[in-house]
Amino acid sequence: MELQTKVDIPTPPFSVSECSRTMFLGSCFAENMGSRMAENQFPCVVNPTGVLYNPLSIFQVLGQFQARKFDAECFLFRDGEGRWGSWLHSTLFSAATREECLGQITASFDTALHLYEQMDVLVLTFGTNHYYRLKERPLIVSNCHKQPAALFEEHEASVADMLECSHLLLSELFRQNQHLRVILTVSPYRYLKYGAHGNRLAKAALMLYAHELEKSYPDKITYFPAYEILEDELRDYRFYADDMVHPSSLAVQYIWERFTQCYFTPSALAQVARMRPILKAQAHRTHSKS
Repeated sequence: MELQTKVDIPTPPFSVSECSRTMFLGSCFAENMGSRMAENQFPCVVNPTGVLYNPLSIFQVLGQFQARKFDAECFLFRDGEGRWGSWLHSTLFSAATREECLGQITASFDTALHLYEQMDVLVLTFGTNHYYRLKERPLIVSNCHKQPAALFEEHEASVADMLECSHLLLSELFRQNQHLRVILTVSPYRYLKYGAHGNRLAKAALMLYAHELEKSYPDKITYFPAYEILEDELRDYRFYADDMVHPSSLAVQYIWERFTQCYFTPSALAQVARMRPILKAQAHRTHSKS
């Protein structure tokens, strides 16, 4: 008896090995997958500017890497309490002085740039099509840094907007790096601040956008149905965390396993299997100390 609707995942045109250099950009779900890659000792960089929620912010970050330089004059700001931050980065990079803030940003940027220039796989996780722009100048912000709402305007990116922001950069990336492959996902995180209907509209726009990108680059871009696995295959509130919006650790682990089964080479799967008892022992030691 089948008690589950299994989400079918088409066989992708490429695979990920234990040597594949991978960059993860996007929502906290990108961090969930990326952290598992890192702990299994795959060469990767995960959200070097912090969590990113929408495609326009993601491609704004990619644009900085394409330029090989962080535009400090454009993105650095000082808030009302005198702390420095960057509209391109999360609050993790905020600091008491401009020098300290820029130093943290530069260190992360340089490390990520080294991998970016030779990456094999780029994983992009889209959370929402909603984004914020500064009122005083036409700059999209990746994070509002808990600054007054009066500073920003909220917008919804259409599928056309998102395609416009990404096509040129992707074409240039593929021209420069012919072995690069891209995996797209839509985050299972539920943005209920837009309401249940608004959340689904945002996810639908992201899925249409990802579908158009996949059609444009069928040999280079694939879509992994993380959102669909949680919504249609797991389909139960026990697979959500206590806040009822984030996937639970069990759900994340299940989607991670589906991801590895879909993309990993046999040798990459063997590395994950070798690391399993090591990671389990480390987790046990950490738990024992706490």
